[in-house]
Order: sequence, then structure tokens, then C-alpha cells
Amino acid sequence: MYVHCTARGVEIVVAVVPNAKRTEAVGLHGDALRVRLHAPAVEGRANAELLRWLAQELDVPASSLAIVRGELSRRKTVRCTAQDENVVATKARALAVVKPGPAPRGPTGGSGGPRTRS
Repeated sequence: MYVHCTARGVEIVVAVVPNAKRTEAVGLHGDALRVRLHAPAVEGRANAELLRWLAQELDVPASSLAIVRGELSRRKTVRCTAQDENVVATKARALAVVKPGPAPRGPTGGSGGPRTRS
């Protein structure tokens, strides 16, 4: 499981994919939450984007989040020391549920359905 409640706070195991079009969770990757990051893995920008995004999604102050393992790796452990650990853990578990996006479009940009004559 990628969310662990410890004596020091809630720990979330994350597998990051830098240089994505947008920052979003895309499900699980093994026993880690897979997160695409709209930031390059250069000079800590991907780490900063991960912490910013997690703070927003978990509705906690960014100062309550810290990368405790894997700062230079794609697999990281982030610790959250916010007040209500149960709420944070529940919100973190909900991130793995991928929300359906728009329906894919056909190769011509249309709906992909049968053509009708007018």
C-alpha cells in the first residue's frame, strides 16, 4: 500500500514521471502512487511541483510536507505532518482513483462514430 500512517505522520510512496503535459495522478505503479509532473527533473523543480500539487490535493499547508526518501529518484516517500492524519490518509488514498477524462477523438478529430448524410 502506498499510504502508511506512522508515528511521525502520514507517508505516501510516489512514483513520479517528470516533463508531463500537466500534473496529475494516473493510478498506481506497483505499490506507489504514480504522478505525472509538469516540471523537469532539474534543480529540484519536479520535487517542488510534487510538493505543491500534493499540498493542493490533500488540502494541507506545503510546510507540512517533506520528501523523506528518494529526493534524487523517481520513487519518493513524502511525509505529511498535518493535524488530522486520518483525513490526510483518506484523501491520499483517493488520489489513486483515476477520474475519467474526455472521450478519445477519432483520427480526423470527429466523434469517431458513423457518418450520416445531411
